[in-house]
Amino acid sequence: CVGTIEVRKNHAILYYAWKEGLRKGIKMPQLVIVGRQGWYTGDIIHTIKTDPDTRDKFHFLDNVNDDGLVWLYQNSLFTVYPSYYEGWGLPVAESAAMGKLCISSDKSSMPEIAGSLMEYFSPYNSDELARKIGKYLDVAQRVKKEKEIKSKYNTKSWDDCYQQVRKLTN
Repeated sequence: CVGTIEVRKNHAILYYAWKEGLRKGIKMPQLVIVGRQGWYTGDIIHTIKTDPDTRDKFHFLDNVNDDGLVWLYQNSLFTVYPSYYEGWGLPVAESAAMGKLCISSDKSSMPEIAGSLMEYFSPYNSDELARKIGKYLDVAQRVKKEKEIKSKYNTKSWDDCYQQVRKLTN
């Protein structure tokens, strides 16, 4: 999970989904959260770090450089992006560009980034998120989805984006 740890990014649902998954017998994976701590998140971070069920499952990293971030994307099973609202949702696009599945919130701009190539859930439903994570812990399901992403996602460069905007303003 990549992004500043702040309330609108909805990291609390990750905690509840991991708890729900473990309760249901899903072997929940290690979760690396990359991002600086923002405002009003101390309580959920404290809860995650002190809960015996999650303290060894969640790993918080900040100040990760670009090479480190690429390595994390490449070596992840998949990514999770639970945000309530984004203007764009860059981690969803970064996941797709790396050929990785992102299990993403179905709100705001996220579904526009990669359409049906990604898996979506309501950012209000931790049970739904736990089920989707469980589904993609299955290697066959994950590999099938990654092949689809790699074959169908059209990565655009910053220059391509600039040219699109430029055409609109001329």
